[in-house]
Amino acid sequence: MKYKNNRTRLKSSSGENNTMKYISSIDKLLKTCTKNGIFPDYGYSIFKLDNIIEGGNIKIFFDIASVTKPIASLCLLHLVTNPDAPISEIDERFVPPLGNKSLSSILRHEAGFVPWIDFFKYVKKPLDIIDFLNTSELIYDVNLENNYSDIGYIIAGILLDRLTGNWHDWLNKVLLKLYIPESQYIFYTANDGISHAKNGYENRINDDNAFFFGKLCAHAGLYSNISLMSEFLISLISNYTAGNHRKIYDYYFKKSSDTARFTCGLDTPSINGYTSAPLWPIENTFGHLGFSGTAFWFNTQLQGGAILFTNRCANGTYWKMDEMKKVRSEFFRNAYLQLVS
Repeated sequence: MKYKNNRTRLKSSSGENNTMKYISSIDKLLKTCTKNGIFPDYGYSIFKLDNIIEGGNIKIFFDIASVTKPIASLCLLHLVTNPDAPISEIDERFVPPLGNKSLSSILRHEAGFVPWIDFFKYVKKPLDIIDFLNTSELIYDVNLENNYSDIGYIIAGILLDRLTGNWHDWLNKVLLKLYIPESQYIFYTANDGISHAKNGYENRINDDNAFFFGKLCAHAGLYSNISLMSEFLISLISNYTAGNHRKIYDYYFKKSSDTARFTCGLDTPSINGYTSAPLWPIENTFGHLGFSGTAFWFNTQLQGGAILFTNRCANGTYWKMDEMKKVRSEFFRNAYLQLVS
């Protein structure tokens, strides 16, 4: 375990032994997982605004994969609520400082997964898309033969339309900053060209379709190590999310159904108490659990959160998903106890 040199350790009102109990449990859990081949390597962080505890391999870069979805979601939210904000400000405040990636590069990227979920045959009108995503659990096949698609940002314009009622005005204000022509963004319904599209797959969600029809996709090939991601989330909490909790909640979750568990990359515990971390505080909490184990959450009231990276792409990726779910739950349970101790 390593502590960041220029920060103090998280304080424990219960004393040193209690603090080490939670951290020791985390280290023991993750070391056992790598030994048993559940994932190849790991890094983690438990942080508050001025305190970071880091463990595991904190220097290597992990594929942060679909973590780009909530990052881009917050960028788009900022554009909606601050339509005159310059794109440079958005990149500086919301995009992790790595890989020279911009919001535009995040939104434009094509991940290239193969088709899986039958979807378009159920779409009667464009607004059905957001309803479907808000009421459906998307499942990821770790064999890389069948994958859910990251189509979240095809529907960004639809979200804007629902939020503002002014599709073209807001779409132009937001997307022209990203140099994405509106003509490349408008989504096709099932009867408006999907079966006629060159290189498109009829009645399928997949990233090829996402790119072809919307020119937008969530994966951006972003990589990060624990230290960079910790600094990024701390900056995000201190500069934006804490004062905008209600905006985030209203924008993404208030319109969701009671059973929704996943909205545009941000995970939220549902009204029936479902969560992958039993002690994850429901109020004021946002996160992204990540099917591969790459995950984070932060709590705007606690002004802190936790990160778990297990998806290292250097030697390929392999996971055991049932075990991963248990690992995430136990990690975040201990991380939460550490934060409130």
